[in-house]
Amino acid sequence: MYPVTANHLLMKSYQRCPKALLAGLCLLPLSHALIANSGWHEEAYPTTVSYDLMTEAERVEGGLVAAVDSGKLSAAKSWTYTLKQGGDYQLGTSWVELLSDGEVDVSITINGKQVKGLTASKDSSKPTGRSSEDFGLFRLESRFEAVAPGSQIEFKAVPSGNVDYRIAFDLVS
Repeated sequence: MYPVTANHLLMKSYQRCPKALLAGLCLLPLSHALIANSGWHEEAYPTTVSYDLMTEAERVEGGLVAAVDSGKLSAAKSWTYTLKQGGDYQLGTSWVELLSDGEVDVSITINGKQVKGLTASKDSSKPTGRSSEDFGLFRLESRFEAVAPGSQIEFKAVPSGNVDYRIAFDLVS
């Protein structure tokens, strides 16, 4: 073995081991931040916010107008909201999922004028690709700008025939 010099001192290889071990022990506490852990913190610090559990003041502060997760539906359904404030609104985390074969027409209107429309369809007899639409999941995200105060926004889902589906959306200002 050849001696190694550091700071003009002669060090032998066995003298470097304690220093490397000490450096490793100092970095060990940082390693927990690199691991994705789904443990107790999910209960202590939830990342999802329940619209139903929020107070009216919390909803206003967060800009949350409405949050819907319909569960399983098989008939036509609509949701109507009157917007208290004017301005820009965003439809985020929104989708329609077909649980059985068929079609569902989704329309979003503001003051009776359609601003977004979508026909979601699913056909299990066709080979599926890798698109979410192949599995019956359709996104509805949208942005509505310069909406007047007191405007009425309506979400309507109408299945054609005997179709099971789910719809979910968050409307925020």
